[in-house]
Amino acid sequence: MKKLWEKLTDYTIGMKLLWRLLDNPYLDVEIHRSIFSFLQDNYDQFITDTTKWVKDGEVLKYAKDRLRDNQHPESKAWVYLLVASSSEENIDPLLRQYENSDASIVAEVVKDLKEK
Repeated sequence: MKKLWEKLTDYTIGMKLLWRLLDNPYLDVEIHRSIFSFLQDNYDQFITDTTKWVKDGEVLKYAKDRLRDNQHPESKAWVYLLVASSSEENIDPLLRQYENSDASIVAEVVKDLKEK
């Protein structure tokens, strides 16, 4: 799957691949960074696709629920923080919880989101 990701040119395939890649708790941080870059480049479409089944006004609740749910691996935490960034609610308290994360990619994403 990593090789497919490295040669990725299609958004739809990328969206399917990234979730499977992020299931791996040992995924190299460089792949995480590449996925983050992909999602930044496709932010509007990603948010639309990821939140289409979320009730209006409940994006932050959805993201928090995912972050708390043990069925969603910690390796996906930064993605849910990115989803939370689309909420109209204040996400600063949520970001503060993750800004000193042991996972460098999570801390990097939080820093990026706080700068926006």
